[in-house]
Amino acid sequence: MNLRVRHADGRIRCLRATARLDGEDAGRPLLQLTLEDMRFAQSVSGGFGPPAHLLALMDATDDLVYFKDRYHVLVAMNKQVRQAVVDLLGPQGLERRLTDYEIFPEEIADLYYRMEEEVFSGKPLVKEIQRRVDRNGAEVWSDNRKYPVHDESGCIIGLVGVARRIPDPTLSAAQSENAEQLHEAQRIAGLGSYVLELNTGIWTASEVLEELFGIDRRYPHTMDGWMDLAHPEDRAGVTAYLAEGVLRKRRLLQRSYRIVRPRDGATRWVQGRGELELDAKGVAVRMRGTIQDVTEQKQVEAALRESREQLRLFIEHAPA
Repeated sequence: MNLRVRHADGRIRCLRATARLDGEDAGRPLLQLTLEDMRFAQSVSGGFGPPAHLLALMDATDDLVYFKDRYHVLVAMNKQVRQAVVDLLGPQGLERRLTDYEIFPEEIADLYYRMEEEVFSGKPLVKEIQRRVDRNGAEVWSDNRKYPVHDESGCIIGLVGVARRIPDPTLSAAQSENAEQLHEAQRIAGLGSYVLELNTGIWTASEVLEELFGIDRRYPHTMDGWMDLAHPEDRAGVTAYLAEGVLRKRRLLQRSYRIVRPRDGATRWVQGRGELELDAKGVAVRMRGTIQDVTEQKQVEAALRESREQLRLFIEHAPA
């Protein structure tokens, strides 16, 4: 039987438990119990996975496609899954036999385990639309499907899983269209939006804001990550303004500062705006706001100042 136990390190382990009667002791039956950590054991099915040509086809899709044996251990995955494993665990993650408990938070791994147990019970398809928050704090929706894999005698020896990222299904068609129009308007205006959860320090960003910052979903969407984007000469001032003026004195956030984009190293001026949201007890729980690229505006202002200064110097030194 499959068995899950909580290890002394606090993590869940997927085990295979084998039990059989082994004689008697003073008239009482003895039970021999063997537990194997399936991350280190070879699959009793002899191992299986897609042939090479099928694996090449799997790599050609944007979906996440993988195979697991009867004990929830990953035995094959396409390049999208391999990249996700590397992002989460580093390159060494590909050198180990993994279950979901080594990859995801426990509540997510529990959900996938339950779905897979339904597959192993004989269901031809188990699927769920799932929402989760990734390690950067971004909301992700996916269509997850799991199918049984049978051997020649018809026994289930594992499963194939397919996960596809999808738009937020709670939005109506009209809302989706409006969201697309809003995205285009923000892109043209160089205006991105964000939500900062103050209890965790995690922030979510619109696609336009990530483009403006020169980051992607893998960038740490934390307070430290945000402050690292600020220009070194502006960082201390922005940090103090946020802590003192906004969080302590409950003022609106309105400040211009420079950022350095990780993608290309470019320095850009941005105008940040934000407003705190309070709970029923008056405690600030989050901040919502926008960031706009105002680099061109700053460049025009600098050019005007330079022109005025040149004009002033010309007037002062012009012959009478």
